Amino acid sequence: MAIETATKVCSVAFKKEGRLDERRTEEYGHHSERLFVFIKELQADWGFKIKDLSAVLVSEGPGSYTGLRIGASGVKGLLFGQPVPLIAINTLAAMAWGIREGESYPRIIHATIDARRKHLYHQAFEAAKKEFRPLSLADIRTLEELNEDIGQNDFIVGTGWDRLDSDLLDSSTQYGIDKISAVNLISIYESEMMPHTFDPEETNEVIHLLREVDPAGFDPRYITRKKAGT
Repeated sequence: MAIETATKVCSVAFKKEGRLDERRTEEYGHHSERLFVFIKELQADWGFKIKDLSAVLVSEGPGSYTGLRIGASGVKGLLFGQPVPLIAINTLAAMAWGIREGESYPRIIHATIDARRKHLYHQAFEAAKKEFRPLSLADIRTLEELNEDIGQNDFIVGTGWDRLDSDLLDSSTQYGIDKISAVNLISIYESEMMPHTFDPEETNEVIHLLREVDPAGFDPRYITRKKAGT
C-alpha cells in the first residue's frame, strides 16, 4: 500500500496480484480527514489487514509541510507494532517517474512543487528507455532560476510550474496534478530501473531516493529556503 500526501493531492493506492486500486482527492485541507477513510475503504474492498501488507510506501518530500506531517503521522500510527517495512520515497522522483514513459527519449523531466512566493521545489531527472537518473539535488529554486535552466522541449510535472514564463511553457510540455499519485510509489518500488541512491559530485553525501526507515523515528524530508540557499 502506498500513501502520497506531499501536495494538494491525497492519494492512497493498493496493489494485489497485479491489480491496482487508488483513492484520491485533489482538495486542500482534506488530507487528515480523507487519508484513513481511503485506507479503510481499500481494506473493506480488498479484505486485507495492515499486518498482511508486504510493505507500506510513503512519499517523504519535499513538499507541503502539513501534508507531509499528516502522511508521516499516518504511517506511524498504521505500523505501530506491525511487522511491515516502511519505505520512504523521494516525492519529486515519484512525480518524474510518473511521466518517464513516452515516444521522446531521452527526456529531461523537471519535477516541481509550489513553494509559495517566487519559489518552487525542484529536481531534474533524465529518463531513457532503460535508465532513470537524477540530474540535480532536490532544492528550492526561484522562478527566475528555473526560467533560465529549463530548456526547450523539456518536460515539467507537478504544481506551481504555471507561474513560469509563458514563452518557456509554450516550448516545453507540462503535466499537472493528475500525474501525482501513490500509484507511482508502487511502480518505483517494483522497478529495477529506479536508483535507490544519488551521489552528486558537488556533495560528500549519498542522497537516498528510496530507503527503508523505522516507522517510529520517521521524519519527512522538509527543505527550507535557508537550507536550500535561496
